[in-house]
Amino acid sequence: MLMNPQQQPFQPQTPAPNQSNQYDFIMNAGQQPQKSKFGMPSGGGSTLQRIFTVVIGAVILLIVAMVFMSLIGGGSDRTASLLDLAQDQTEIIRVADLAKSERSVRQTTTQNFAANTSISLTTSKLEVMEILKSQKIKQAQLSLKKSTKTDTLLASAAANNQYDEVFMTTLTSKLEAYQTKVKTLFGSAKSTKEQQVLKNAFESVTILLGKPVTAN
Repeated sequence: MLMNPQQQPFQPQTPAPNQSNQYDFIMNAGQQPQKSKFGMPSGGGSTLQRIFTVVIGAVILLIVAMVFMSLIGGGSDRTASLLDLAQDQTEIIRVADLAKSERSVRQTTTQNFAANTSISLTTSKLEVMEILKSQKIKQAQLSLKKSTKTDTLLASAAANNQYDEVFMTTLTSKLEAYQTKVKTLFGSAKSTKEQQVLKNAFESVTILLGKPVTAN
């Protein structure tokens, strides 16, 4: 068949690029729904994603809370330890001061030892209380270690004319126990300031006892 030269040849039409095929619903009927990054179907899976996110967030918050509570607990334990030390200092100072007004004291060395102990531990106590100042500790708390047993022992010694010997032994024993506690606390100090305060306290009591030992 001859074509008219002016007649254009027949060309099949192609669908526009953005135009969806009217038969897509047939061609895609066997395909699975598109999955999200978490391996869950999109659409309804968004609810599962939100639940998953909430659970992960809750776990993270729980871990942070546990760490925070651990830090708070550690701080409370440290405060209790320093308060215990301040109570020891308070009692040692009290016992040392008993010799000032005791008429049974016969030896100057007893009076000097008592005076030096009182001055030294008062200074150390002030430094410890500076660390604890935010705790608003009352004097009644510091005096909880007052020992009536010690008072009875010294009263009996005075009555038997043995005050100097018993006093020196008693005070020395208290200082040795205090020295050991200070050294232990120094080894677990949490800050540079605390380390310095405890180091000063240890060196002071070491001088009192005449034992050349260093805190570190």
